[in-house]
Amino acid sequence: MTNLYTNLSKIRFLKKNYSLKFLFVAFIGIHIPLIIIVIIGIIDNFTSTSMAVLVSTLVATLVASALTLFFLNQLLWPLHEAKKALSLYLSKKQLPTLPTHFTDEAGLLLKELQLTIEQLDYLISEKKDVITLLSHDIRTPFNQILSITNEMIAGYDKEMTLQYAQSIKEISVKNLLILNDILKLLKSEQLDESENIDIELNDLVHSACDHLSSSATVKSISVIITESETPVFVFGNKVLLTEAVSNLINNAIKFSYTGSAVQVRVGLEKGMARISITDQGTGIRKEDMQKIFQRFTSAGKTGTNGEHSSGVGLYLSRKIIQKLGGNLVAFSEGKNKGASFTASMPVSSPVALYNPIYESHLKSEK
Repeated sequence: MTNLYTNLSKIRFLKKNYSLKFLFVAFIGIHIPLIIIVIIGIIDNFTSTSMAVLVSTLVATLVASALTLFFLNQLLWPLHEAKKALSLYLSKKQLPTLPTHFTDEAGLLLKELQLTIEQLDYLISEKKDVITLLSHDIRTPFNQILSITNEMIAGYDKEMTLQYAQSIKEISVKNLLILNDILKLLKSEQLDESENIDIELNDLVHSACDHLSSSATVKSISVIITESETPVFVFGNKVLLTEAVSNLINNAIKFSYTGSAVQVRVGLEKGMARISITDQGTGIRKEDMQKIFQRFTSAGKTGTNGEHSSGVGLYLSRKIIQKLGGNLVAFSEGKNKGASFTASMPVSSPVALYNPIYESHLKSEK
């Protein structure tokens, strides 16, 4: 929208100062009467009577005051837009499209308000998803358990009791997984950024693989770790990053076939720290490639041994990696052709940055 505020923001010395815009308009307004009087004097060759000069001055002052007030009100445009955007969101949940390119105080207010409303809307949407999941996917299984226990109470039969117990176990395991993932999702929003530290990725990967060794052993899956030649550090929350990497490795094990291998590589590429996890499992269909990163995705499926999936793990992992300034991408050639997930993050530690091996690696990448 073109208005006085937008036009004044194009002037270099007014661009970054909101109050200076007001002073500039006020300065011009104050001098309008003088300019008008000078123009009138020039036109009639300064022969006007005292009364004519007085009337001219009064009229010029009134005109100048009216114009100054009008233009000062125009300068309040950012505040009016901010108020309107907030009102529309609160009353109709309508997301605003406020300008975010202005650099003065009012412009920064618009930018912060836009980002805040977007974040608030995102959190509300996430909360709705959690509530939907709790009301449907959690309540339904409890009703199933209640129904099964009623059957058990109604008539005791040893063989049927074992079947009922197995059903209860499966329902409980599935929903415990969902609840754990929901708690992880909520916890990821609460951890304090002051807890961020330098994290060495080789050690973190070994720790995550050790934690999941029993899951791999059950399916006779070999987890092969290829370390970086030199320590690779990233800056972030170790609890969250461990959670993300563990999710990815556990995912690879879950969807791998018995007796296959999972490759976990730590390295550097174009100045970025990378962790890639590759399996030889069920793969990902092309149409599901983007869906798998959605929270509570419908593209979730059971593992090769019937392991349950809540549809939260990959969404949470990508969110954590993005918090570190990186990204998580997936690749698969299709069904039963395996999958690869690569997490890229900025390198942070001075220890790594000044390591001669690290420096030579960076030069070779360039």
